[in-house]
Amino acid sequence: MLALPPWYETLDTACTAFFWVLLVLRFWPLVDRRSSGARVLAGQWGRPGATQALFIALGLATLFVVAEDVLEREPAELISVLDVLARDWVTSAAAHPSIRSAATAISGLTGIGLATGVLAATLCLAGTRRSRDALLFAAGTISAWALGGLLKAVFAVPRPGSLDRYGFPSGHTLVTLVAAGLLVHILARSATVRSRAVLYALAFVLAVLSGASRMVLGVHWLSDVIAGVAVGTVWLGAFTLGGPLDAGFAMLRRAAFARVRQVAVYPPSISRSLPVMNDDASLAR
Repeated sequence: MLALPPWYETLDTACTAFFWVLLVLRFWPLVDRRSSGARVLAGQWGRPGATQALFIALGLATLFVVAEDVLEREPAELISVLDVLARDWVTSAAAHPSIRSAATAISGLTGIGLATGVLAATLCLAGTRRSRDALLFAAGTISAWALGGLLKAVFAVPRPGSLDRYGFPSGHTLVTLVAAGLLVHILARSATVRSRAVLYALAFVLAVLSGASRMVLGVHWLSDVIAGVAVGTVWLGAFTLGGPLDAGFAMLRRAAFARVRQVAVYPPSISRSLPVMNDDASLAR
């Protein structure tokens, strides 16, 4: 058990509260469609990049809370209790040959199979003259894999039954979520909001299945998988933030150009020099 500074506990409580406050603020406009506050919030959440910023904030808060519990390893902490309960459950599940075979297959598909799929998808995007999307997809997935390895070394949380092999956060979960999420972002840009939400949910489910398979194989704790989802959410949000920000900057540029054209047609100096006509006098003449 690692002794953390006292302010860690305070920050942990603040992150937990921040997480739930954000969720309330996000879902309030969906429940309350009449109050002025809900309408203001709905307008703010509709701004470019707001959804990505929300998930980045939620992911960071979740990562800190889970990491704090994992590093302290106090038996009474919620994450520690969940780790033990999940470990007991997957141990009994792994005794079934069919479940273990399915876990082995899923682990392979989201490991070596995922690497092959990322390479194939990158080449397909580049071959269809979508070089920017190919670069985004390759950079996002490769950097997610590198980030997972870096965080494992930083946190140094051992895998189940090991002292020198680290597993926090789960690399399979992290990279699967980022790769699947980036594919949705690239291929479903013209889809409806509801369709994109369903596809992102499927990407999330695939990442959770990948993490669950690793738990059944005995190489990850539940906290590793939760951290993998949290980091993957942050990384995916960061890599998909460019599109909404570009749209926002485009709106600002259009507004600026419109103002420039207005000033060019009616310069302030000319407007001030024009005589002010009295309406009554002009009508009398």
